Amino acid sequence: MSESEFEAMFLSFQLRATMSYMRATKLLLRLPLPISLEPFSPEMTPTELVDNMKIGHRAVKDLPMPRFLRVAVSTALLDWMSGVALAAVAATEEEIWTIEAALVAVGRANVELELAEGLLDGDIDEDDIEIVDE
Repeated sequence: MSESEFEAMFLSFQLRATMSYMRATKLLLRLPLPISLEPFSPEMTPTELVDNMKIGHRAVKDLPMPRFLRVAVSTALLDWMSGVALAAVAATEEEIWTIEAALVAVGRANVELELAEGLLDGDIDEDDIEIVDE
């Protein structure tokens, strides 16, 4: 992979991670007990963004809310933070798999945020979700 292709993937990650961060902060405000995180600003560092997500993740674990909603939000925030951590590795080592994994992690975070939004909006009923424990 060429350097320009790697840079394009990295820029794609940055855009997706930013959009996902903004989506997560809006969703956290919709919880039964709203969680307010610092809104995205282009001046924020990745460390500041992750620190905010850690605050949200810790708070979600302690708030009263339906189980599936808690799991969806908690997992989304963890996947987002994992994506940022992988992107940090990608930035220093320029290994293609690390930026690919970062993109996958942020993609998963967006799917989990969509699930949480569906649960909050009433579009998804917890009774319709089947959990398979193996």
